[in-house]
Amino acid sequence: MMRFATISHLLNETNIGSIPRSWIKDDIIVSPELNVNGAKGFVIALKKLPKEVMGSSKDEIRQYVLKAAVFAQNKLDVDLVQLGALTTSVTSGGEWLVDQREYTGFVTHGDSYTAAVTCQAVHKTLNLFGKNPSELVLAVVGAYGIIGEAVSKILVPMFKHSILIGRREHKLEELGNKLEGDFETSVKLETKGTPSTES
Repeated sequence: MMRFATISHLLNETNIGSIPRSWIKDDIIVSPELNVNGAKGFVIALKKLPKEVMGSSKDEIRQYVLKAAVFAQNKLDVDLVQLGALTTSVTSGGEWLVDQREYTGFVTHGDSYTAAVTCQAVHKTLNLFGKNPSELVLAVVGAYGIIGEAVSKILVPMFKHSILIGRREHKLEELGNKLEGDFETSVKLETKGTPSTES
């Protein structure tokens, strides 16, 4: 069975005072093994506050994240690391961690979960109202962000037409090259699209 570790950081100064000393391993904090609906794993926190993460160099914080991931892999037999809070952004959504040869397991992050839940909510809403997506127009605001891109890749092919909205044209163009389906892009917050008449 796959085991997980969620890696994050402290939220405020009072956190450290409420953590049992046995959980503290050098510069990381490791919970006892958890059982979440049959999935077994751990919560690991860097001994860093958000202001310390933001105030340190990206390379320095990345090394802390890598150390935590390697500890989870080698000492806790973890196969899957889930990045939380600022550990996601400092590792470029986990891409940096995947590229490090010391850690050989799987990587995900909270944004992946958010994208999955968003798509699930869209499906439930369509079913609730008895709507067919192939007859509807979809608008995705923030379409080229980590969550927006994942949602767009999953939902755009299902809909009659989609409007992908974002602030940067070149980012929207890059996203468009990765998608299938009928869509347009816009840097304006408009949701009235013009579906293609091509068959």
